[in-house]
Formats: sequence, structure tokens, C-alpha cells
Amino acid sequence: AVARVYAELRQVLAAMLQNEFRRVYPVSVSLEAAFEPVRRFAVIETAALDRTAVRRGETARLTVELKPVRGERMRKTIDVQIPSDAPLGLATVQVCGQAEREAAERKDAPGRFVPRDFAQMLDILRRRYRRDQLCIRISYAGGGVALKGKELVDLPASVYGVMASQRQTGISPVRSATLVEVPCDVVVIGSQLLKVKIEEE
Repeated sequence: AVARVYAELRQVLAAMLQNEFRRVYPVSVSLEAAFEPVRRFAVIETAALDRTAVRRGETARLTVELKPVRGERMRKTIDVQIPSDAPLGLATVQVCGQAEREAAERKDAPGRFVPRDFAQMLDILRRRYRRDQLCIRISYAGGGVALKGKELVDLPASVYGVMASQRQTGISPVRSATLVEVPCDVVVIGSQLLKVKIEEE
């Protein structure tokens, strides 16, 4: 755990010192960390929704079972509200830890992790994912693109197809998502995928 903390700190410092936008000269570094002599991990074993289709604006109930390294299984029931403007069609519900969430976000919107100026680079470095949270991530069938860092989501299928097929720099795909985070007393690892159909109100 200690080695991982210092590795993350070295990565942040290296990104700042080697950035292509501006020279920086850190004066000091302050770090606070608390360590426990207990392994507090839990693996996501199962996840289930109470329905296979949900209307815009409605709430679906999700039941998740977690298996700690030591101790009894834990069950969490989470109400997940679908936004009233969610894209229609089949959506993917990912129940995961924060490491798996970050990997999914990098896949669905890679442009968000490529800074185009110093301020964007700082915003990316400030993104910290608490590992003691359960993450529910709903990604939708509707797609979009990022054009030179500006996201254009929920495009008509014809427009999206034309832009996504362009062979030029500055264009990357974007997939919109809804995020729910649930605090846990353990570090959550693993991932489960479910499908749900989003329908009209």
C-alpha cells in the first residue's frame, strides 16, 4: 500500500515536470496518508436488476453482493434513477470498483484523458478515484464525438456516422454515461455487466 501511494505521487510529479505546456518548479510536496494493518477488500460477486426495461425518469433497483477477503458476504440495494433525457435503446450497467470505472471511462471517452493545455492537464491530474466506493455506471447506446477536446454528444446517427468515420486528427468517440457512487467500508474490486432497455416515458 505504501509503495502504491508513493508510485502515484511520482506519476503526478513526473507528469507536471515533463508536461509540454509550461515549465513548473515545485517548491514543496505535502502528503497525508493513513494505513491500517488489515486487508479490507471485497470482490463484487453478483449484481441483479429488478427489471429488464425501464422508462426515462424511472428508478430501477439494483442488488449487489460483495465477498470480503474475511467475513460474511455483504448485500447492498441501490436505487438507480434513469435521467429523463437518457438516450433510448439498450444500455449497459456496469457495477464495479473505481479502478474498473477509470478503465471504462478511458475506453468510452479517451479524449477526456488527453490534455490540450496546462489547465486541462491539471484537471486530469486532480481526478482521484476513491477505492472504497462501489460504482454503478450506465453507458448508453447513443454516441457522440469529441472535436478538438469539445464533446458533441447525442448526435443524430447519420451525423455521428459521418464524423466518426473521418480520418483526421482531433476527433475521438465519446459514449455518454450516468454515474452513481455508493460509499463502502472496504476497497471494492471487480466488475459485473448487465443490460437494460431504456424506453419512452
